Amino acid sequence: MTRKLIALLGLPMILVGCGEGVLITGGDDTGSLSSALEDALGEGEIWASAQDSSQLVIIHGRGSKEYVALPAPAKPHLVEFSPNGAYAYAANVGNGDMIVVRASDRQIVANLDLGLAGTHQTKPSPDGKVVFAAQIPTKRVIKIAADEANESWTVAGSLSMAGGPQCTVFTSDSKKAYVSLPVNIAVVDVASMTLLKTIPTNGGSMCGMVWSKDAQTLYVLSAGGSGHFYRVDTATDTITEAPYGGFGVDVHSFAVDPEEKNAFVSSRGTDSVSVLDLAGTAVDSISLDYRPGVADKPDMVAKKGNNVFVALRAAGVLAILRTNGGRAAYVDVAPPSANAIHGVAIRP
Repeated sequence: MTRKLIALLGLPMILVGCGEGVLITGGDDTGSLSSALEDALGEGEIWASAQDSSQLVIIHGRGSKEYVALPAPAKPHLVEFSPNGAYAYAANVGNGDMIVVRASDRQIVANLDLGLAGTHQTKPSPDGKVVFAAQIPTKRVIKIAADEANESWTVAGSLSMAGGPQCTVFTSDSKKAYVSLPVNIAVVDVASMTLLKTIPTNGGSMCGMVWSKDAQTLYVLSAGGSGHFYRVDTATDTITEAPYGGFGVDVHSFAVDPEEKNAFVSSRGTDSVSVLDLAGTAVDSISLDYRPGVADKPDMVAKKGNNVFVALRAAGVLAILRTNGGRAAYVDVAPPSANAIHGVAIRP
């Protein structure tokens, strides 16, 4: 089966690999899939949540994989790491639980019942002391006190929202959180669990919130129409839309390159990643049509250095893109299904 990628920045692309994954390189750069992974991850790991098979898949830079089976009917949607990378937090839409996995030995050390099926994300704060769980069906953000030293996690409060919360990012001091809703973003005081402000967006931001390098500006994506992109001045929590016009269909997540020149936005409705010029209004596109004629649904996006990792939700494949226009690779993670893989996270 042919796999296609439109070259970023107009570089010619040469298909040079097959089998477990398909490696695509730019210009004269050639190599194997394992070398592409090693270049992207080094000695590190990327974890993917295989929702339909209720497991976490750990991909190593050397190309091997490990699997952590979660108790049915978990169905992990997103996976996040504690700041030091010691623990992985899996949010489960199948049973609503938060499952905590000790990363060093892949053992499940805690399983918190957070209510109805549909916990979308469990996001730790930068200081590691709090986890925010987005509980969509009960329209609550649940605050969990994290004591990693004693491997103890306990519910410490909650805040009801106007709609089902989806994803959270925290300020660097862990005092304030931004929570995406079906429409708008809620600004929450973490200590008191009170709503400080609601920031309007055109459609839901899903998991499309990324900090600038100086941690003063929050880049925000929203899925209304053909996509919207904003900047939030977090000193005043005022929002400004960037004038890109339409750039995707059912946009969902994104990453920003290390130089803060471009944003790489997943567009589930077009099987592509849109590349937004952060200094201007130009938009480019990278096709991720892994299975031509079949919807692959590029979904969650993660970044490490100059590498962007995109989960192809329905294909069960992880795409690795070079932000500087070099090579990219596809890695098979799980069998194709409606929700084969969703979350991707780099272990710190």
